[in-house]
Amino acid sequence: MRILDIQPEPLERFTYWTVSSGDGIIEAQLPVYAGHIAGLPDSTDALIVTSDLQGMMSIGQS
Repeated sequence: MRILDIQPEPLERFTYWTVSSGDGIIEAQLPVYAGHIAGLPDSTDALIVTSDLQGMMSIGQS
């Protein structure tokens, strides 16, 4: 697989709470980007890629 491109602007942003060293609990933004990948198997329509996310969204937020 190879990433061909990633859009420069996020499709959506989700607000969540996380812990920052020195600042305690802070509000942060999780951007969601779209892109194109070459080499996906025919049986796969999409792929979601994340990093080691550690945080919590407010109840009722989607």
